[in-house]
Amino acid sequence: MRALLKGTRPGAVVHLPAGDAVVGFELAPDPGLGDALCKTVAPEVFFPEPGETAVAEVARELCERCPVRAACLEDALAAEGNARPYNRYGIRGGKDEQERYLIYRARRRAAEGEKVTNKCGSEPGYHRHRRDGELPCPACRDAYRTRRRGRRARARARKAVAA
Repeated sequence: MRALLKGTRPGAVVHLPAGDAVVGFELAPDPGLGDALCKTVAPEVFFPEPGETAVAEVARELCERCPVRAACLEDALAAEGNARPYNRYGIRGGKDEQERYLIYRARRRAAEGEKVTNKCGSEPGYHRHRRDGELPCPACRDAYRTRRRGRRARARARKAVAA
């Protein structure tokens, strides 16, 4: 049995044997992204290892000058869908994994008309900031610390009564 898997975009397809099947992978970029500057640079630049901030800055600088940056970002957001930040890779459209995830979440909330139920200045607000990849605002941070202090005090009191 032989099978060929390939995408819908025209371009080069590499055929690799995989057991009894042959799997094809596209190497051609999206035709709408044909003028992208990244075509002239090694792909490794756009997939820096953690801590390689200089490489990441080079990639971001290239993206800033690219004529199809907006289309590239839209392509990345469409391709990644609802993937979490740890399932997104590289710098695309000038944004890293976390930045693209935050854009996705903001758009999803706007599209669904999702109301922010975890108001700032509360412990749930603190957790919302953290979940969204933001630094908690001072009011949420204070509310979280106050609640945590109260929990610790109650635990100490229970421990003292039990002893």
